[in-house]
Amino acid sequence: MKTATTEVKNLLAAGGAGFFAEIFTITLLDATVKRYTSLDVDVAYGGNTFSATGLKVDRSKIRQVRGLEVDGVTLTVAPGSDTFGGLSFLAAVRSGAFLGAWVLCQRVFFTSFTAAAMAAPVGIITLFNGRWSDTPTLGRGGCQANIKSILELFNIPWPKHTYQAGCAWQLYSAGCGLAKATFYSAEMTVAATGSTTTSVKSADLHGVAASYKGGVLFFTSGALDGVQRTVQSGSDVDGTYGQITVTPPLTAAPAAGVTFKVYPGCDKTLTTCTNVFSNQANFRGFPFVPVPETTI
Repeated sequence: MKTATTEVKNLLAAGGAGFFAEIFTITLLDATVKRYTSLDVDVAYGGNTFSATGLKVDRSKIRQVRGLEVDGVTLTVAPGSDTFGGLSFLAAVRSGAFLGAWVLCQRVFFTSFTAAAMAAPVGIITLFNGRWSDTPTLGRGGCQANIKSILELFNIPWPKHTYQAGCAWQLYSAGCGLAKATFYSAEMTVAATGSTTTSVKSADLHGVAASYKGGVLFFTSGALDGVQRTVQSGSDVDGTYGQITVTPPLTAAPAAGVTFKVYPGCDKTLTTCTNVFSNQANFRGFPFVPVPETTI
């Protein structure tokens, strides 16, 4: 159900809904908030300014159905004047900066498009609120992004418990029983050279980089403070430095001397649960169940 202010309801009831602008609030995973409008001039509402030039945003028809089916809308976004962590919009999309971002689509109403009327909006209707799910189309002129409702998070395997070789618990969940804080590394420092948007090099990683595969790296200082990425792999570079590869790519290469922490991931095997986490008592897999076989 769409929500609307009392003023908007009264305006619609009086047949005066001819002047409106659509506004979009995008909240990235690093808590950066960006605001845009489909109108050709900036729109002010609720103490915030929605830019007409930062990005050019338009949307498809909103698909909403009853029940638990996932609703969605497609945004068509063209680059504007805004940058994201020093990257252009398209570069930021390619780096994964928008995946999982929350997108709020609203329509704000005016009595007319005069400057005085636009300075005092009548009210607002919330049209859609969802997550930036994927970017199926990306070109020089912009991109199309699928925004899906929070019901998408219900797309998980059923039934809850299955017989499988790997552990069914999410690492550090209540079922797993481990506390994430216990496994944080000591603070590490980025090396003077060698780090890129996809890899982080540090002397502190030497000899231990491979143990963080599948875990999470997060920065604790510098321009990337608070940014986190999944560790794809890790290895020693030479006799002094180690390096881990992260995904999705960072918006910028980490500067020398920036600090970060890492905690390990889990490949769901009994071996890792035992040797890395000493948590075999809570292992929720069945590695000794015979595998399916075909006989003639």
